[in-house]
Amino acid sequence: MTEIRCGQKEAAKLNSVPLSAKVVKERISVLAENVKEQVISSINESKCFAIQLDETTDVSSSSQLKVYVRYKGLHAIEEELLFCSPLKLRSRGIDVFNKINEYFNNANLKWEDCIALSVDGAPAMLGHVSGFSALAREKNKKIEVNHCIIHRKALLVKRLEAALEAIMHDVINVVNGHVLNMRLFRELCTDGEAEYTDLLYHTEVRWLSRGNVLNRVWVLKTELEIFMVDQKHVLADKFTNSLWVAHLAYQLTFLSM
Repeated sequence: MTEIRCGQKEAAKLNSVPLSAKVVKERISVLAENVKEQVISSINESKCFAIQLDETTDVSSSSQLKVYVRYKGLHAIEEELLFCSPLKLRSRGIDVFNKINEYFNNANLKWEDCIALSVDGAPAMLGHVSGFSALAREKNKKIEVNHCIIHRKALLVKRLEAALEAIMHDVINVVNGHVLNMRLFRELCTDGEAEYTDLLYHTEVRWLSRGNVLNRVWVLKTELEIFMVDQKHVLADKFTNSLWVAHLAYQLTFLSM
């Protein structure tokens, strides 16, 4: 995973550290707890914060609630992931509220300091009676509720990206579809001291991941051009076409906004 995300050099450095899996797990837990304490401390010091909610279903069909927080830091507005927790049975407004309220109580965060919410348009979030926003306003009547447009943006981006869909699928399959090609491309990237040595897999399950896929192709476009030319593949013409490369960059701007 480190090699895919950070590169072969960073992976080699981690592999040289003589730590057992148990020790690494314990240290990660300690670091995570420390980061959590720092974020909560900073939120309490700021005296005001806003949260954004996203409830989604993972690949195991479990409902996951993610809560992001934005607060006033020492020199700028900070944004962090506050917590991610499963909603075990149902995902009604009251279930979401209870989960967040429980976290607030454990972290000593006050609803009075929460000045804004950003939620999607689902009834469980925006319902006037039993929606999460209505329940939150019972705790703080001054909370400003905003309708998050990220899901609408996802639909827009999906349509904009359709022209590149098939090509991206083919490009990734050419490299990742065969073990030999993966090794050859990895060696090419290593020899050229590229930032990455692998392509990411394209997925429709999480639309944000497609931005990462496209960004990785953009970063490695020179290596991909060399690889496609060496393989005498028809896709080599795409990477030598300045108009197509410009269109690739144009699409990437929407996915990276």
